[in-house]
Amino acid sequence: MDRKFLLCILLSPILLVGCSPYLPSPYSLFQEVTAPSELIVEDSTYNPAKEARVRLYSSGAEIRYYAANSCSEWTDAFGKDRFNKGVYLSLPSTKHNISVGMPETEKSANALKNNTSTFSRVNFEEIIVPTDQLLVLDGFTSIPGINSHQWCRFSGAFTPKPGTDYEASFYLSGGHCAISIQKIAPDTKQLLEAEALKKCTSINQ
Repeated sequence: MDRKFLLCILLSPILLVGCSPYLPSPYSLFQEVTAPSELIVEDSTYNPAKEARVRLYSSGAEIRYYAANSCSEWTDAFGKDRFNKGVYLSLPSTKHNISVGMPETEKSANALKNNTSTFSRVNFEEIIVPTDQLLVLDGFTSIPGINSHQWCRFSGAFTPKPGTDYEASFYLSGGHCAISIQKIAPDTKQLLEAEALKKCTSINQ
């Protein structure tokens, strides 16, 4: 294929974005994805006798969460597709960090400090969840390759304990994906192993 023709094909979406009055320019998009993440502290009411808190991390993948009575109930409603509601998470992170007052850990402190990297930025969202139901954590990512495109989705569930703080992260290992869950020690703020998630669905394509 002629190199000039190939270059025109590659540049045409950028040129169209730059010329359209309805779409952001490439420069404004660059500014958005390279802007530092901010810490947003939300007003919240937390009852440690009946609730728990979970900090969800995202970097190239994101975790969504649902309350359910059983893993099969959630799977029937949401878990049969390879996408979790069409989330595309190989794009640069532009999210902010959302806090509901959980104690800081080394990982959350590093996320706040290293908040300007475009593609490897780690963001987090803290949530307050009930402890009388299963909490389903649903993670998805897409991995572009030279001759292929891999999709990976993992969903797992556990029952949070009242008054406990958790951290959850989505990760890839050996061509498979999973979600790790850890407890935050209330006295030392160190991370401790929590009960393993019960797998609801796992899709690799």
